[in-house]
Amino acid sequence: SWTLSAKKTGDLLIPELEINVDGEKIVTNEIKIKVYDSDNPKALKQNTNQKLPIIFILAEPEKKKLFKGEQVNVEYKLYSKANLRQYSFKAKPKGQGFWREELYEPKQPTFKEVDYNGEKYNVSTIYRIALFPTNVGQLTLDQLILNCSIETPSPRRDFSLFDDFFNDSFFSRTQEKIISSNSVTFLVEDIPQVNKPLNFSGAVGTFTISSSVDTNVVMVNNPLTFNLKLTGTGNLNLFEIMEPNFPSGLEVFPPNSNFVKDPFRDKISGVKTWEYIIIPRNSEEIIIPSIEIPFFNPATENWESSKTDKINIKVVANQNLLSNNKSINNQSFLVNKELRYIKENKIKFAKDNSSKLIPNIF
Repeated sequence: SWTLSAKKTGDLLIPELEINVDGEKIVTNEIKIKVYDSDNPKALKQNTNQKLPIIFILAEPEKKKLFKGEQVNVEYKLYSKANLRQYSFKAKPKGQGFWREELYEPKQPTFKEVDYNGEKYNVSTIYRIALFPTNVGQLTLDQLILNCSIETPSPRRDFSLFDDFFNDSFFSRTQEKIISSNSVTFLVEDIPQVNKPLNFSGAVGTFTISSSVDTNVVMVNNPLTFNLKLTGTGNLNLFEIMEPNFPSGLEVFPPNSNFVKDPFRDKISGVKTWEYIIIPRNSEEIIIPSIEIPFFNPATENWESSKTDKINIKVVANQNLLSNNKSINNQSFLVNKELRYIKENKIKFAKDNSSKLIPNIF
């Protein structure tokens, strides 16, 4: 047995299948199928004058026209007239041409009764995803496919007096069904080229960037920490910021990076951080220049940007100059929770009653 999914509309044909058994040819019959182009089962009912299906899935996108890199959410709702015993995902939509992030998949769906096209259904949202198109043109999101177990009434005589009695689950049977959602086609436009910044790296959404150092006064050959922080909503996983243009005279180590996503929003939001360890090699005034990130805001359809402030750092050669600066305590200075200044005071030893030498380091 096969599970088939139609990829085009019209009159389709499953052809004859031929097998050979002990030298004898056996041929199956052809199967004709009529496929309608519809975003929901209403069109099927209107075209065939038949009742709506007993169970079906609807894929509902926020919108179908968007920009490259812009987030669009798609929600999948399960409608059922039957008593649904259980279901499992047979195939989730892959979305060729999209970056995909799962937003919601309940372990135990909650159903409520609704009126759908004049008929009563129980409906529940069973899946929600965020899509970020990486190509332009017409992009199609394929179907969500479920394996479902539903209760259907057993064949019986129509005794209206005992309807409630015979509707009991004792007189029902479990039926396995494979159902699929509608596919969704999006029209994706490229981001505008007019006034496009030369340093644009693909950021689409709204973003804010900031920077800081743990000290503005440091001694030659001693480390300091430079932090870069990007906060925003949008395609955070699909672009990189430019490497900071550090001035000469600094030894810069590769950064530690981290990304914390906000799990309580349907828009992909979060904070990306980079932590650099920097060691100045010369006694001088240094300036870490401003860092800018341009981005396209699809809500306003405008180009916008965010940038950090310049940071001035004084590098001194004399230990006394550093210790006189009240903003620094060189004995408690901590870099990346691993590097500390070694205590420079001389260790004094004292004797106790047992004549053992105890170092007095405090």
